[in-house]
Amino acid sequence: MKLPPHLSCEIDHLIPDEIIDACCLEQFDIELVVHGNGVGQRYPQMRIWINDLLMWHGIVVNQRTIHIKQSLDINQQQVQLRIEYHSKDDQTCVRVDGQGNIVENQFLAIKQLAVNGIDLTSNTSIYNFGKYYMTLSSEKQKYFLEHNHDIHPNHSLNMFENGEWRLDFGIPVTRSIAKTLSPQRSLIKWPDNDLLIDIIAKCDRVEQLQKKLAEKDQI
Repeated sequence: MKLPPHLSCEIDHLIPDEIIDACCLEQFDIELVVHGNGVGQRYPQMRIWINDLLMWHGIVVNQRTIHIKQSLDINQQQVQLRIEYHSKDDQTCVRVDGQGNIVENQFLAIKQLAVNGIDLTSNTSIYNFGKYYMTLSSEKQKYFLEHNHDIHPNHSLNMFENGEWRLDFGIPVTRSIAKTLSPQRSLIKWPDNDLLIDIIAKCDRVEQLQKKLAEKDQI
C-alpha cells in the first residue's frame, strides 16, 4: 500500500500491508450521545458535519445516540467534526416567571463522544481537540457583554445558545488521538490498554525502522 507523503518514508516497502491495514488509516467512526432539553414540545435541532459534508440532521428529544461511519482521504492531513445546535430563539425556547427568572430553557448537551472507539468525554480529553463556539445575535451579544457574560469559545458541553462544537483531528485519526493524549494521560484511562499499546506500536513502526536504517548507515 502506498502511503501519502506526510506519512511515508524511504522504507515503506519494508512495512507489511497487514500492519498498515491494522492502523485503520482512513477510519473515522463517531458515536455521539446527546440530550435535548425542550420547552413545551420544542426540542433542540442538531446537525453533524464532517468538514463541509452534512452527515446528520434531526431533532433531539431527551437522550439520543447517533452513529456515523466515514472513510477519510488519507492524503489529507486534517479533518473537522462539527456538532451544531441551531434551532433556539428566545421567544419560544425560553420561559420565565413573573419575576423574570428562567424556569424552562431549551439546550443541547453532549453526554458522550467516542471517536474510533476512544471515549473523549469521560476524562475531558475532548478539550484537547476543540471548543464550543456560540452564534449570538448582535442584540444578545450586547446583552452578554453588558452583564459580563463570556462570549468567547469555551469548553462547555451544555450548549445553551446556538452554536457548534468544532473538533479538529489529524489523519490518521486514531494515531492523532493516541499521540495527543498518551503523553498526558495514564494508559489506564483508555478503554482498552492493550489496544492503545498495539495502535501506538504499529503507527510508530515507520519511525522505528527509519531510525534503524539511519544507524546502519552510520556503521
